[in-house]
Amino acid sequence: MKIKHRLGLMTVLPLVFLLGFAANTTIYLNGNRSSAMETVKNAEAAIVISDLVHALQVERGSSAGFISSGGQILAIACHA
Repeated sequence: MKIKHRLGLMTVLPLVFLLGFAANTTIYLNGNRSSAMETVKNAEAAIVISDLVHALQVERGSSAGFISSGGQILAIACHA
């Protein structure tokens, strides 16, 4: 084999491996990005659900107070 071909082979093979490694890393990082975006969506949904649960608990407390007072608490709030 001529020296020209040997030098070409010595430079092309590492570049091919480097390109393969870069492609593999890019695919892996893109998967991480997708996973991170899904986590953000889930976190946003958790905040909305938490606010809903809080509002329901406040309503539950108001209902319990109304029932235990025999309707007096709501009557006072309505006349105020």
